[in-house]
Amino acid sequence: MGIPTSELDYLLTAQQVRAARGLLGWSRRELALVSRVSESTIKGIELGRTDAKGSTLRRLYNTFVAHSIAFFTVGSATGVTIDIDATADYLAKRREQQAEVNGNNSARSIGSEKGRV
Repeated sequence: MGIPTSELDYLLTAQQVRAARGLLGWSRRELALVSRVSESTIKGIELGRTDAKGSTLRRLYNTFVAHSIAFFTVGSATGVTIDIDATADYLAKRREQQAEVNGNNSARSIGSEKGRV
């Protein structure tokens, strides 16, 4: 599949931002909320109207990578994919967290029932 490109030498293209957002099923607004990059800046980047700062591109890159998106190069071509292993790990952690929350809620309701007459 090629060699993943490191964060330090990577610049996102408009097409990659759109593709990564699409893979996640996010609207521009959702990406803006998660990345803390304004929706208008994201739109400008995706339409090629904005020459984004490195810090903005890094913030978008970090957001995508944190949500299991992987960027790669093969020769002169670049691509975007979902990191299946990272996604599986993320989903497993979410299930564990939800089970803990559900367990705590069950314990609370049982404890509150004991005090009732």
